[in-house]
Amino acid sequence: MKKHLLTLMIFTVFCSNQYAQLQYDTPNISDGSIICKTTTTITKTVNGKITEKSIEQTTFNTALKLAFSFNSQDLPKYDFVKYPNHRLPHIANGENYTRTYNETETFGAKVPRFPCHISYSQKIWGADPCDHANENAVLLTNISGKGQVEDSYRGVSVSISSIKDEKGYFFVKVFAGGGLGLIPDLKLNANVLKPDPDNDYKCKFFPSDNYFYKLRGPLTTAIFLNGTDLPETYKKLGAAYFKRFEPEREGSNETVTEYNLLKIDTTQIFNFIRNKLPYKTMNLQGSYRQVTTNKSTNEITETIENCDVVLIFGKFINDLLLTTENEEDYHNWLPVSKKSSDYKALKVKATLNSEDDNPKDSIHFYLNNVSRHPGVCTNYPKKEKGVNPDVSADMWFPKEQSDPNIEQIDSFHVRTINMVKEATVDVEYNDFAAYGIISANAVIKNTKALSKYNNEFGLVLPEDEDKNKIADKWEKDVGIFDKSLPPTDDSDEFPKFKENGDPGDGWSLFEEYRGFYSEKDFCKKPDNVQRKDQFIRTDPNFKDVFVFDETKTVFETYYAPSNAAELNWHILGNEHAILHPSNTIKFSLNAFGEFTDELSKTLDNYKHRWMNYNTPEDYRLKKKYCLFLMYSDHIGGTGSAGQSCFSQTGLSDKTTPIDRCELIAYQKKDAFNKAIHTMSPSYSMCSNYPSCPFKILTPSRMQRCPKCGEKIRFEKVLSYEQEEKLVEIMYLVTTIHEIGHGLGIDHHKKGVGRYTDTAGVDHPVTVASSQGLTDKKFIEGFDNALCACGVTDCAMRYVFMDLREFRTGQILNAHQTMYCRKNQFYLDHYGNKQQSDNCFETINPK
Repeated sequence: MKKHLLTLMIFTVFCSNQYAQLQYDTPNISDGSIICKTTTTITKTVNGKITEKSIEQTTFNTALKLAFSFNSQDLPKYDFVKYPNHRLPHIANGENYTRTYNETETFGAKVPRFPCHISYSQKIWGADPCDHANENAVLLTNISGKGQVEDSYRGVSVSISSIKDEKGYFFVKVFAGGGLGLIPDLKLNANVLKPDPDNDYKCKFFPSDNYFYKLRGPLTTAIFLNGTDLPETYKKLGAAYFKRFEPEREGSNETVTEYNLLKIDTTQIFNFIRNKLPYKTMNLQGSYRQVTTNKSTNEITETIENCDVVLIFGKFINDLLLTTENEEDYHNWLPVSKKSSDYKALKVKATLNSEDDNPKDSIHFYLNNVSRHPGVCTNYPKKEKGVNPDVSADMWFPKEQSDPNIEQIDSFHVRTINMVKEATVDVEYNDFAAYGIISANAVIKNTKALSKYNNEFGLVLPEDEDKNKIADKWEKDVGIFDKSLPPTDDSDEFPKFKENGDPGDGWSLFEEYRGFYSEKDFCKKPDNVQRKDQFIRTDPNFKDVFVFDETKTVFETYYAPSNAAELNWHILGNEHAILHPSNTIKFSLNAFGEFTDELSKTLDNYKHRWMNYNTPEDYRLKKKYCLFLMYSDHIGGTGSAGQSCFSQTGLSDKTTPIDRCELIAYQKKDAFNKAIHTMSPSYSMCSNYPSCPFKILTPSRMQRCPKCGEKIRFEKVLSYEQEEKLVEIMYLVTTIHEIGHGLGIDHHKKGVGRYTDTAGVDHPVTVASSQGLTDKKFIEGFDNALCACGVTDCAMRYVFMDLREFRTGQILNAHQTMYCRKNQFYLDHYGNKQQSDNCFETINPK
């Protein structure tokens, strides 16, 4: 792979005349330091499809020698008016020299520099090199490394620029990689996805040692590369916001560039110079965005960078670090409910390293940005009608601390009673997605604590490097950490249902992380499903559906063994979703056991089957519902083992099949058994048979033989034992069939079916021939005949419709435990080869 980590333009031009008066060891030169973190994302799309993507993170920090162009005597004479456009000389310049200059050296001379401490990582996605038909971008290259840069010809330059706006803000310019810039700074660990010639050219990650990183400055300050004065094409839109639009020109490219500069308050700098403070810390944020559109290829390249800079004036002699008791506690911690069997309070430690004569101080701890999610997970405890949800803080400092030297001020503030060098506090929590940031400061030394783990102010709980409010530990466990996904992502890839064209299962990434209460699981792929007692965190790579089975047996006995939809299923208890009482539902069905519009409205108002009531709006994609299975006496004694009942269309938030499938009713097994024994077809034959040859298999019951006029007698086609077997087959098939409807699968419509009327006359049936019928009996018969077509093993194919299935015994050999696939074919009732209805790929678990 060609090296692409190039050094930015070298910053070598300093205003040497301007600093000529700054002799070595004058008060205008002081110690300083910088911490700079940048995250750069480059995305290329063609016609809305991502073709390439990379995410790069760089953190560097180094000491600086700062030179100020104004001293305290100059400041009273400081006059804005005489400078055109409020543009002034640089307030300060700094470079990371290891020593001050001798009498013959000027600021900017090439002298040995402080080492820069660097951390770097990059993820690159693109076309799959081993599967060109795959339309999704895959991770191609994973690069990381950390260490020091000690090349004396390289370094970091910082300038507080002469651009000043009307509110008194100056802007900071950061340049990295001075000197020749030709020597590699940091050797990186790299893994590259490519075909393996030793394994049938299947793709695998290979390590590579040909990657080096050259320290470079943030794009945020690249606007200054040609000097302080900005080109006229940049339009100022805010205090630190500049935008440039480059119209279509050579190459048919159109580019828009936006800068949010690193701004710094003038008064903070002057206060440091006037009062000769020991140090002053300033936090700056900036961003860069550029979008280039190639109109000839429709390729859009978007570059986004976010930059965070901590600039420290003076020598930072006090160092306060935040850690957990041991490092593994931090990297492996996942929040849980306080009632969980694996719950234990966290312990956070602050350690003070000081060069003062008195190295102790009073340390205060604070909890900030604490989450306040309703409940403790996505669906527990259940939302009660008329009761406001509990949105108390998910994380707090308990009053009783294990260290007697810790005193609680309030739930979010504790302090040490005595002066200490180190203190440990207890942190309690009660949510599976609890989130907060612990900060600390040493009061007398005026020192804020940095996290030991990422050199940022405050310790984020749980560890959350990509700042999506989801624990990095869980993202790593389920294999998505490298993707840097937002909390509302819903890209569950498996199984793939291409017909509906909509990936995911409707659960946001945050909801799958925060988890659910359920009783048990029946998973096609359980690898990344994390269960502890009744709590689970689901797999964000695999689609999930939740079921409440009031029968306690139908789903587990008749659906779970085949798992025809190949989903990850989870069984709910009574307290895990809002559920309208089944007895009330049964009472509301009409006399024929049919679902009414009135019942539909009642269930909608009741929020029947709603599950993600505890998810904050910002993290929820939609209201999500479970499937609801129950027994119904209304269909007892009929030939239907079950039926799915859908709400009326037009309800505001019920748009998908699972949303609308209010219930799936099943006939109790004993009642269905009796019905099958009664309804199983018989031969009608002359009482003189075989002397009189009349014998016919027909659904109608006749009294007299049409040939000789003698009485008709009846003979069962199947034996009692065979009918018992038929009961099991029909109950199994119906269970899978009706749950298929709940997932959005329709009846079979392809092929040519055979409809036999009451006179025994056969009619070929297609979708076209069934149009325009008005006779209700004909409509039902035609529909049933067409639904009886299809791949014989597909549970959506009607059985019990064609008498020939009984005559041949075919119905006793049915294995309808799957949903047909696109590449399957079958022979219809007239022997025509037909492609399947592709039921599997029409599944919509959202």
